[in-house]
Amino acid sequence: MDFLDPPNVKDLIKDFPRGDPREVLRYVNQVLPSWIVDFSNQFSVDLLRFNVEWAEACVKLNIAPQKVILVRETFLDTQKTTRKLIKKSIEMLLASGFIVMDMHNFAKCSQCGYIIVSRERIEKFKYTFSGKCQSCFPHDPKKPLPDDLKTQEV
Repeated sequence: MDFLDPPNVKDLIKDFPRGDPREVLRYVNQVLPSWIVDFSNQFSVDLLRFNVEWAEACVKLNIAPQKVILVRETFLDTQKTTRKLIKKSIEMLLASGFIVMDMHNFAKCSQCGYIIVSRERIEKFKYTFSGKCQSCFPHDPKKPLPDDLKTQEV
């Protein structure tokens, strides 16, 4: 899906709810159906700095952290001209305590459900992907999986 702005994008942006994170999330799901793919409570231990930075941002904004949201695409390189609705959705979700990550770069640990680096990103660097975070599957992705552990790979 390309998630291009509809003709009534200005009205949709103007109608964005403010305040209640659940209402913001509901509205995003309404105006961008199938854009949000999944949720998680936090990043895995492998990505500890993301949890810290998210918490610090929420403290500065005086908001409670909500969830990590995995979306199909953020279109960060093109959203200024053709994806104003996605840009506004990301802004409103962030202002509500959510953090938005795209599924090209991030995925969920198949065991605990915390956010990890995606298969696409891991394999781009020629590392091995287990589908699990370091807490659930302590393995150095820079090394090949030993034969006895390959059955655990997702």
